[in-house]
Amino acid sequence: MRILQMRKELTIRLNGKRINHYRDFIRVMEKKMLFPRSCEGHIDRYFDWIRDLSWLKASKITFVIRHYSAFAAANKADAEQVVCDFEEIIIPFWRDEAVKCIVDGKPKEIVLIIEP
Repeated sequence: MRILQMRKELTIRLNGKRINHYRDFIRVMEKKMLFPRSCEGHIDRYFDWIRDLSWLKASKITFVIRHYSAFAAANKADAEQVVCDFEEIIIPFWRDEAVKCIVDGKPKEIVLIIEP
């Protein structure tokens, strides 16, 4: 997937049928988001990159998890944790904290859409 740097909006689609654990989710995200370095399955590294995104110029990023029910069937706790992390950490960070925490930081609108 090629990410155009000038796009104002970006949509990242994830297939829940291919995600069985949180570490699978991290692996997919690092590829889809073109993280500069691998997270090597570590959630702290994932949080570092997802709260950086300096290589993306998009001001709005929509994440769509299709077939979420397949992910939840494989590992309900991990699936729920992914959603919780967006709702409690990632979205609030980009809405409220990015300006204070990132040099020349600008807020990004982060949207999570869950499709059964």
